[in-house]
Amino acid sequence: MSLCHYQSAFCPIESIAMDEYGCYDHRGEPVDIIYRIYPTEWMVEDKDPQLGVSLWDYLEPLVDSRKVALINPVSAFIVQNKALMALITELGVDFFTQNNLLGFEHFLPTFMERDKINLPLVAKPTWGREGKEVEIIKTYEEIACNPDPEYAHFAKVYQKYVDLPIIKLAGEEYKLQLSCFLINGIAEGVAARIGFDVIGNNSKFMPIGFL
Repeated sequence: MSLCHYQSAFCPIESIAMDEYGCYDHRGEPVDIIYRIYPTEWMVEDKDPQLGVSLWDYLEPLVDSRKVALINPVSAFIVQNKALMALITELGVDFFTQNNLLGFEHFLPTFMERDKINLPLVAKPTWGREGKEVEIIKTYEEIACNPDPEYAHFAKVYQKYVDLPIIKLAGEEYKLQLSCFLINGIAEGVAARIGFDVIGNNSKFMPIGFL
């Protein structure tokens, strides 16, 4: 199953095997290229639960010696930076209309300067993930934050705050965050996470769908 002209296969990260000569998938076949969506900083910390060996200690020499290539999606360098949202706001609806682009109305107004937006707002580091260093300011007395020194030094964007839907599970109320995945511009999947004010690393993934 592939959207390109090269043979590819999906292999869970826990099924990847490595030695000093190469990397192998769950079938024992050599892996030449890994399309990496697993954060590198997690690779550095993760260890084999049985052997206690660091994943990165084995993978890094293979990458350095060009026995395995890692591909980070080219789009990630642009899309991961939340300053892109501020650029979209600055370009405005006229830019979208003139270039036959759709969806401007679905982007929340986002700015690089705090004084350009009124409360309620969300402050986010331009580089970051998992809700780290995110601050939700509804009023000056009602603030939710998830401080993290790893991302505190990055410049921030300031975005209009919109309430997430509320869902009740097992007697508790959670906020529901939905993510849509596109392949070649076609919506191919939806993921759901539930949490509290800031959807962060401790938020839960929620199975969705029906039989």
